[in-house]
Amino acid sequence: MSGKHQLVTVLLAGVLLGLLAFHPRAAPHLKSLHLAATSAFGSSGSGSSHEGGSGPGGFGTTSSSVEVGSGNGSGATVERPGGAATAEPTPPPQTLVVETGTAASDAAAGSWAATSPAAASDAALPAAAPPPAAAIDAALPAAGPLLPAAGPLLPAVGPADGWRLPADGAGCQRLLWFMTIGTKDPNWVEEYGSYVKAALLSARRHAPSLVPVLLVTSAGPTELGTWFGQLGGLALLHHLSFLPLMPREADPARTLVLEGVFLRLDAHLRYALYTDTDVVFMGGGPAPAPHPGDISTCTVPLPQLFSIGAEMERGEIHNSGVMVLNTSQMHEEMPAMVRHAYAASFQFNLSVLDQGFIHDYLKQEGKRATQLPDRLNFKAYWGGEPGITIVHFHGPKPRRCTPCFLEHRAAGDWQTNCTSCPGSYLYILQKAVDADGGQLYETMSSTYEMYQELAAMPPEQALSVLRAEQQLGAAGADEQHLFEGQPKGFPFGDFDLADVMLPEDDDMGIPCDSDDEGAEEELQTESGFGNVLVVDNLPAVSQEKYEKLTAILTKIFSGSGRILEGGLFHPQDSETKMSKGYAFVEYENAEQAKAAQAALNGYQLDKAHKFAATLFDEVDRLAKVPEQYQEPEERTFTPGENLLEWLGDKRGRDQFVARYGDETEVCWNDAPKQQEETVYKRSFWTEAFVEWTPHGSMLTTVHRQGVAMWGGKSFERLQRLGHPGVQRLLWSACEQYLLTFSEFPDNRGRPAFVCTIWEARTGKRLRTFEGPHDEYAVGFMARGDHGMRWPAFRWSGGEGGAPVLLAHMKKNAISVYAAPDMGMLDKKSLKLENVQDWEWSPNAADTTLVAYQGEQENLPARVVLIHLPDRAEIRQKNLFSVAALKMTWHPQGDYLAVQVDKWTKTKKSTHTNFELFSLREKDCPIDMLELPNKSEKIMALTWEPKGHRFAVLHGEGSRPSVSIYTMKDTKPSAAGARGVTLLHTMTNKQCTSMNWSPSGRFLVLAGISGGHNGALEFWDCEEMALLNAGEHFMCQEVHWDPTGRYVATVVNAAAAMENGFMVWSFSGQLLYKTARDRFFQLLWRPRPPSLLPQEKQKEIVKSLRKYSKRYEEEDEALLAQADSEFVRERERQLAEFRDWLASKQEYAAKEEAFFKEQLGERLNAHDHFTVQEVEVSVVLDVKEEAVKQ
Repeated sequence: MSGKHQLVTVLLAGVLLGLLAFHPRAAPHLKSLHLAATSAFGSSGSGSSHEGGSGPGGFGTTSSSVEVGSGNGSGATVERPGGAATAEPTPPPQTLVVETGTAASDAAAGSWAATSPAAASDAALPAAAPPPAAAIDAALPAAGPLLPAAGPLLPAVGPADGWRLPADGAGCQRLLWFMTIGTKDPNWVEEYGSYVKAALLSARRHAPSLVPVLLVTSAGPTELGTWFGQLGGLALLHHLSFLPLMPREADPARTLVLEGVFLRLDAHLRYALYTDTDVVFMGGGPAPAPHPGDISTCTVPLPQLFSIGAEMERGEIHNSGVMVLNTSQMHEEMPAMVRHAYAASFQFNLSVLDQGFIHDYLKQEGKRATQLPDRLNFKAYWGGEPGITIVHFHGPKPRRCTPCFLEHRAAGDWQTNCTSCPGSYLYILQKAVDADGGQLYETMSSTYEMYQELAAMPPEQALSVLRAEQQLGAAGADEQHLFEGQPKGFPFGDFDLADVMLPEDDDMGIPCDSDDEGAEEELQTESGFGNVLVVDNLPAVSQEKYEKLTAILTKIFSGSGRILEGGLFHPQDSETKMSKGYAFVEYENAEQAKAAQAALNGYQLDKAHKFAATLFDEVDRLAKVPEQYQEPEERTFTPGENLLEWLGDKRGRDQFVARYGDETEVCWNDAPKQQEETVYKRSFWTEAFVEWTPHGSMLTTVHRQGVAMWGGKSFERLQRLGHPGVQRLLWSACEQYLLTFSEFPDNRGRPAFVCTIWEARTGKRLRTFEGPHDEYAVGFMARGDHGMRWPAFRWSGGEGGAPVLLAHMKKNAISVYAAPDMGMLDKKSLKLENVQDWEWSPNAADTTLVAYQGEQENLPARVVLIHLPDRAEIRQKNLFSVAALKMTWHPQGDYLAVQVDKWTKTKKSTHTNFELFSLREKDCPIDMLELPNKSEKIMALTWEPKGHRFAVLHGEGSRPSVSIYTMKDTKPSAAGARGVTLLHTMTNKQCTSMNWSPSGRFLVLAGISGGHNGALEFWDCEEMALLNAGEHFMCQEVHWDPTGRYVATVVNAAAAMENGFMVWSFSGQLLYKTARDRFFQLLWRPRPPSLLPQEKQKEIVKSLRKYSKRYEEEDEALLAQADSEFVRERERQLAEFRDWLASKQEYAAKEEAFFKEQLGERLNAHDHFTVQEVEVSVVLDVKEEAVKQ
């Protein structure tokens, strides 16, 4: 076979080995493929081979060198400073040594290694300075990753070995995670190898989607590399490509350290997560249950080059102990990076080693690393807090200074007893004491020791334990979330019951939601063995392995509950002493047995054994199933209530919900009768507020545990969603999805939040965003306390076939997610440099957004319209000298008004103009509008919902002016052409709020603040006529009903008096007034979009006069009926009063007769006396005084 053909064969073998390395059934194929690669390569005689070790599975494998690099083996001429040119050998081709794993391990097929034989020798290092820049390119490795770039190596979901992405991981990609370690120094390997083991085991437990890789520097199989492969990782022998270019160190051990340190920058693994070996994965983070600490491309910032975390203090972008690397881009920039290091003789300003290398290079190139969230590189001396993903032993290690510190921490004399620790370590430990008394160090040290015990187990057993903890953790994740905020151990124990119980026979006046649902039936079991679980499909083992297997089963089974003493029965055959392959497990109670059944059924112990867990009572029930099939009884379908039943009201009335005191009631607006009519009323229906869905089909109530949805004629509960402490809601326009939001300070006082996306019909949690506000509080979305304004997340689409999209702004980008999988649109954000604000079009059938990008140095500010999902730019406008900007959409998305406050040339004042975009016109033309007085203050702009007009509130002082404009030219010759025209200006108005009717034409001007005392004016903007004026004293809110027929004005509980609401006609006639103490909310029930086409709606409006007489007659009849009912009610009350008066008169007569009978003449004895009033003067004292003459 020719050398070329041999190389192709070997390359294919190497790629296939890479593709198979993550499949549990790959071992036989790897073995045969490996032998084929060995024979193909061995015939050339240019490789090396050695005998592979036998793994626990019991069979030996052969390993070989497989050439994957390129190189001609010729020397490169190098000029050394001060000497003659010499020939340095170019590093030879890199090779891949593949060691297959064991058949018993279903997590991996073995460990990989790449080595460069010449570079493996320390003698190959140069004796003087590195070569000039001309030789650097030749010395660096050829382009391309060491691992195959395609195929199942990085699948969108996890492989079949049980380690996979979370349920919402659609669109996310697994990340390669690699560590590096110099393995030529045994002492170094002994300590740092223990850190590698703890890091890998904790990652397998908490971040199962990561693909672990270990880069080592010594040739040949190692114990650490073999163990790493058996635990599902890849051990790659890879020498630093530019090590020959670095100056020789005086201490050879120092050279070994440098190679291990810089190796992180030389890994050609595409996008990858790098960590130092001294890290532990903790399981906190933004990913949903069951793996909240999982790491994928969706949970880490993907950088242009580096994502780097903080060093000593938070906020510093400096520490390279944990990084996300864009290694594809790094490979392109590596020559420039090495040239920079060579020019500096590998001496850097900020610090030594790779951190200084990275910092100086980025500074030279004018680049900046991406900020890595603190949770991904959390230092043990920062103090514990929730949500930590990776803890980094930065400084003191579990086997270096930390044991001494923990031993003397309680006594407080650790500084005097740990004098062997470097000064920098003592400084770090003092920071830990200041943060939390060193508690996190103690926690991390015990965690490290726990993983060391796990690492001492056989790999198969360690994997089984990890999987058991994972599966049991998944089973308890929902329960943990459900009881979040409850006392420790709730609801099963470890807390004082008296702390959570109400006084006996006292419900505190709060009715329970389930009071009308009947008492829950007590759990009964037919056999009395409801707490016993039967587990089948266990391995059948001999007497020698029986005790070991029983111990493993005990650990796995006890994860779901407490097993009673002697409660595990694992039977053996009396003759062969082989276990029978099943077990009985007795838990403390039936609830624990049911939880264990859910967690253990289908549990994969190993490749050949998957548990079948069944409750004992269920076994008994299944045994009683008749052998003959019996047709089940047909059950009657019971349809649910019609959620839009209220739309069928024959009188076309609208509903509203009012919340006051502890009461919430849904009412008809019975305007003809000039009163509200209660439909449904409930006390303590909500704990915060209520909100209608966008189509009005359901009412949402908010509680401490989450939200509930109610609907139908009887307002039955339709759905509950668990979000403890929920504070805000945001529905998608199509009512299919709901966003729940809560914010709270973290343990450092910084704003943090949880935002959850739900599918409303099923209650399925689609995605959760959580953590600090920093990433989202940018531009106009930032509050003064560094939190984000509401709503930072916004819905669009869902009507007319448009996709449902959710978006939020972050630094220099807008991230858009598509329902229902809630994956990022096109797997990348919409890049917008210096974006400050954005808004979706209000039209749910139009997924267009507008974004404002602020000025940058010499670049102007920009307003841009973008259509999604195709990301097409519709129109953009450059702006200069912008002091402030506000964007206002037309309710139908037909127009966009951009209010721009611009600096004058002196920068001492501003003037305002409007940029008006016409989106329904060809090429989206832009009109510019300036008020006659440019410096006049603009208070508000509002669009007419169904029309082309808009109103501008402008002026100084308490009595501004209101100007009405139209986007259509009003000249007869224009025939409705586009053109901004002033229609009318109303001056000197008591107005702070302008409120258009939903049907257009009518406008209410309200003075709801600034001392206007609720002055109201009702205008017809078609005729530009004032219809009526009124007043609602202390009015704070104005709400049109969805049809535009009636207006409600509200005084809420923020005012100390006059609480309640008034209902007016569109023309300003007061219909009725309702007073309610502690009035909180009034919300009209929205109507869904009409199913009639626009043409039919216009035809109905034109023909309305035909029906107006009939409607007026019906209204008059209803009013007369209401009058008659009122008269009848007054007559009834008068009759009741007369009856009451007659009864009192009768009682008085009987009482008088009784007294006469008892007292006789004495009753009238007072008639014989005369009562007179006499005035008497009495001298109390007399004094004499001499009077001076």
